[in-house]
Amino acid sequence: MNLHEILLLCGGLALFLYGINIMSVGLEKLSGGKLHQTLEKLTSNILKSISLGAIVAALTHSASATTVVVIGLVNAGALELKQSIGVIMGANIGTTITSQILRLDSSLSNNIFVDLLSLRSLAPIFAIAGMLILTFAKKQTYKNIAESLLGFSILFFGMNFMEDSMMRLKDHPYLKEAFATLANPFFGILMGAVVTALLHSSAASVGILQALSASGQITFAAALPIIMGQNIGTCITSIMAGFGTKVSAKRVSLVQIYFNIIGTILFCCFIYPYQGLVGFSFWLDPIDKGGIANFHTLFNLLTALALSPFTWFLEKLTIWSVKDNNEDDESETRKQILSLDNRLLLSPGLALIKCDETVLKMATSSQKNFSQCLDLFKKFDNNLVDKIRDRELFIDKMDDKLSNYLLKLSSEPLSETDSLKISDLFHHSGEFERISDHTINIINAIENLNQNKIKLSKTAQKEISILSSAVSEILNNTVEVYKTNNIELAYSVEPLEQVIDAMRSTIKRRHINRLKDGVCTIDGGIIFLDILTNLERVSDRCSNIALYIIGRASDKEFNTHTYTKELHEGKWEDYNNKYINYTQKYYAEL
Repeated sequence: MNLHEILLLCGGLALFLYGINIMSVGLEKLSGGKLHQTLEKLTSNILKSISLGAIVAALTHSASATTVVVIGLVNAGALELKQSIGVIMGANIGTTITSQILRLDSSLSNNIFVDLLSLRSLAPIFAIAGMLILTFAKKQTYKNIAESLLGFSILFFGMNFMEDSMMRLKDHPYLKEAFATLANPFFGILMGAVVTALLHSSAASVGILQALSASGQITFAAALPIIMGQNIGTCITSIMAGFGTKVSAKRVSLVQIYFNIIGTILFCCFIYPYQGLVGFSFWLDPIDKGGIANFHTLFNLLTALALSPFTWFLEKLTIWSVKDNNEDDESETRKQILSLDNRLLLSPGLALIKCDETVLKMATSSQKNFSQCLDLFKKFDNNLVDKIRDRELFIDKMDDKLSNYLLKLSSEPLSETDSLKISDLFHHSGEFERISDHTINIINAIENLNQNKIKLSKTAQKEISILSSAVSEILNNTVEVYKTNNIELAYSVEPLEQVIDAMRSTIKRRHINRLKDGVCTIDGGIIFLDILTNLERVSDRCSNIALYIIGRASDKEFNTHTYTKELHEGKWEDYNNKYINYTQKYYAEL
């Protein structure tokens, strides 16, 4: 075996692994996380779970990645252990699609249609198609398709290189001896497990075995234990993914291990006694790529069929293996933090969905804080203040966690749409966190009034009540806009914000006059102005959110400054009508 042959084999392996990675990334971008998102909703019974797991793994070409995402979903509380078992079974079946694709005959024939289906034809065809789409397509969806095609092409080129290198080694005397050793089931299973564990992909290791079969030296006796070992070796990814998770997620990581080990034991208990007593006629015959692909599929399919009625046993086995540690009483903060699981970064689209849910939770928490804050004007309650402060602490922690998570996510392969979504989430989370900060400032002011026994005049109390009602409406509308992406409702935010600005200016001017007349005290006046400022700033944050959402939804280039300038100059009739209505509803009440 000379240096050129070694380089050809290693280069082919590098291209093969890189092709799988590129293809998987392109398919993930194309799905936008929707494949994995369905796992949360359509796992009501074992057949659905197995089917969905198979589809997701087949389209992403990775049972390991699918299992890691499932662990992340269970850790986030989106899936239960029982639901995950079927998904993992299906993922093992779905990942065999790669070996079935790679079995396509690479030899030439006299039939042009057969030749077109060979790896040597598909590799350049996919490369040409991918580059043409990538060069001329404008839509991100088509670019994602092109990326997937190029991944397939690189994978096929790598397979061809590995096959070529093995064809040159087919008559090497040591090669036959090496593969004969692997006919021992123990060594074969061990070798398959170790190689797959190092590659973190059973699809990749099976593909390599298919390429090696080109030498003609791998028999059925050697290949079968290797394939069974490959299914065990792929569990290393789920084992690593289980570190640092809560109990239920650790149990999920064990499901795949038990599933593959039990399946291997069952097959060994049938195959080797039968071979010893009766014997398979093909046992010592060379196996080709089709035979490897078929056994890989058969092993996972039959194991799933055999164990699907016994999911309850797998569930009890994993529960027995990993004991409870009283994690059921998790705080709201911990639950939300767990939803931002690093394992979900393998599916950026799904990770973004979880981030969006977190921002919405921050929004509703800020909304609740503001609503309860206004109740303190009527009756001061220290217990309620403590609850609001605890919720503010939750919002701050989630803002920090989300920011770090989005930074990690931004380094993942993302579509243009997903990159824009990250920018949106950064913006909105920051605005909702600041709304909560302004609420705390108002509470501090109310506490100051209560502790120093300062009473605001009835006129001042009425003004705050009217202004608070207007700010409550703008905040409620903004949260609803974010929740439903209601663009029509978003257009109502800016006119109300302008009315609130006008109200604040008028109230401030009246208050200064009251101070001059001696109706209000200096200490009370400073606190009163502080409350006005923070109420007005809450409405400013709402305006920022609504304008950002309007801009993102606009088909043409959107300039916030130009848009608001035109609104305030009265160039938009709808804005004018809304402004008049809000003026009559709130400003006229002052």
